[in-house]
Amino acid sequence: MKYALLTSRRLLVLTGEDTVSFLQGLVTNDVSQLAPGQMQYAALLSPQGKFLHDFFIIRWQDKYWLDSDASRIAQLRQRLMLYKLRSKVTIEPAPEAMSVAALWEANAASAPADMLLSADPRLDVLGMRLLGDQSALSGWSQAQGADIAEEA
Repeated sequence: MKYALLTSRRLLVLTGEDTVSFLQGLVTNDVSQLAPGQMQYAALLSPQGKFLHDFFIIRWQDKYWLDSDASRIAQLRQRLMLYKLRSKVTIEPAPEAMSVAALWEANAASAPADMLLSADPRLDVLGMRLLGDQSALSGWSQAQGADIAEEA
């Protein structure tokens, strides 16, 4: 198994009773069909249909997590806040300790309860995504005997 901590990715956390309807009206995928522990790839478009942001939406721990490029996470949050209006949804950056890792050539079928392991929804050969506390991710990957790779 190969493992790489994706330092170029950051997470936003969305909570609140209107989270699903809020996202459903903004993104290019059907958020209402997302099961707990599942991930989907989506984008946010301008009102004219131009591409603004792409990200993974992850339903985990009774929250919705957006996994996006770290250099654009503030812009994504700002754009989402623009559309929030009176929706009962909170959009916050995830704690700094929360990280994203990639796994490929993985035989692991599950991760501990404090982490989420999910297949990359775009293509099977892209492996899996692992979310959790950075130190827990590193410890788990070492316990699994993973070869650590550097992010390109």
